[in-house]
Amino acid sequence: MVSVSPQPSKIGPVICEIAETASADMVVLGHSARLERDGFVSGSVTNYVITHAQCPVLVARVSAEKEHALEKETVNST
Repeated sequence: MVSVSPQPSKIGPVICEIAETASADMVVLGHSARLERDGFVSGSVTNYVITHAQCPVLVARVSAEKEHALEKETVNST
Protein backbone atom coordinates (compact mmCIF):
# COMPACT_ATOMS: atom_id res chain seq x y z
CA MET A 1 0.00 0.00 0.00
CA VAL A 2 1.25 3.49 -0.85
CA SER A 3 0.29 6.58 1.14
CA VAL A 4 0.79 10.09 -0.31
CA SER A 5 0.33 13.56 1.16
CA PRO A 6 1.42 16.19 -1.38
CA GLN A 7 -0.38 19.46 -2.06
CA PRO A 8 -4.12 18.78 -2.57
CA SER A 9 -4.14 19.90 -6.22
CA LYS A 10 -1.36 17.45 -7.05
CA ILE A 11 -2.73 14.33 -5.35
CA GLY A 12 -4.46 12.90 -8.44
CA PRO A 13 -1.41 13.18 -10.71
CA VAL A 14 0.84 11.75 -7.97
CA ILE A 15 -1.46 8.75 -7.46
CA CYS A 16 -1.47 8.08 -11.21
CA GLU A 17 2.32 8.45 -11.42
CA ILE A 18 2.91 6.06 -8.51
CA ALA A 19 0.47 3.53 -9.98
CA GLU A 20 2.21 3.67 -13.35
CA THR A 21 5.73 3.52 -11.86
CA ALA A 22 4.77 0.58 -9.66
CA SER A 23 2.95 -1.17 -12.55
CA ALA A 24 -0.08 -1.34 -10.27
CA ASP A 25 -2.83 -3.77 -11.19
CA MET A 26 -5.46 -1.50 -9.64
CA VAL A 27 -5.89 1.75 -7.71
CA VAL A 28 -8.36 1.69 -4.80
CA LEU A 29 -9.78 4.99 -3.55
CA GLY A 30 -12.23 5.79 -0.77
CA HIS A 31 -15.40 7.75 -1.52
CA SER A 32 -16.78 10.17 1.04
CA ALA A 33 -20.47 9.90 1.90
CA ARG A 34 -20.29 13.64 2.61
CA LEU A 35 -19.84 14.24 -1.13
CA GLU A 36 -23.14 12.51 -1.83
CA ARG A 37 -24.91 14.72 0.72
CA ASP A 38 -23.45 17.74 -1.08
CA GLY A 39 -24.76 16.44 -4.43
CA PHE A 40 -21.47 15.17 -5.91
CA VAL A 41 -20.95 11.72 -7.38
CA SER A 42 -17.25 11.78 -6.51
CA GLY A 43 -14.48 14.20 -5.60
CA SER A 44 -12.01 15.92 -7.90
CA VAL A 45 -9.12 13.59 -6.98
CA THR A 46 -11.26 10.53 -7.67
CA ASN A 47 -12.45 11.97 -10.97
CA TYR A 48 -8.87 12.75 -11.99
CA VAL A 49 -7.61 9.26 -11.16
CA ILE A 50 -10.57 7.55 -12.87
CA THR A 51 -9.90 9.45 -16.09
CA HIS A 52 -6.08 9.39 -16.07
CA ALA A 53 -4.93 6.14 -14.46
CA GLN A 54 -3.54 3.50 -16.82
CA CYS A 55 -5.03 0.69 -14.70
CA PRO A 56 -8.51 -0.05 -13.32
CA VAL A 57 -9.74 2.16 -10.45
CA LEU A 58 -12.02 0.84 -7.69
CA VAL A 59 -13.89 3.44 -5.65
CA ALA A 60 -15.01 2.09 -2.27
CA ARG A 61 -17.88 3.92 -0.59
CA VAL A 62 -17.69 4.59 3.14
CA SER A 63 -21.02 4.89 4.95
CA ALA A 64 -21.81 8.22 6.62
CA GLU A 65 -21.76 6.57 10.05
CA LYS A 66 -18.35 4.98 9.47
CA GLU A 67 -16.98 8.20 8.00
CA HIS A 68 -18.13 10.14 11.07
CA ALA A 69 -16.54 7.56 13.38
CA LEU A 70 -13.25 7.74 11.44
CA GLU A 71 -13.23 11.56 11.56
CA LYS A 72 -13.88 11.47 15.29
CA GLU A 73 -11.11 8.91 15.78
CA THR A 74 -8.68 11.05 13.77
CA VAL A 75 -9.49 14.18 15.80
CA ASN A 76 -9.07 12.30 19.09
CA SER A 77 -5.68 10.87 18.07
CA THR A 78 -4.11 14.31 17.39
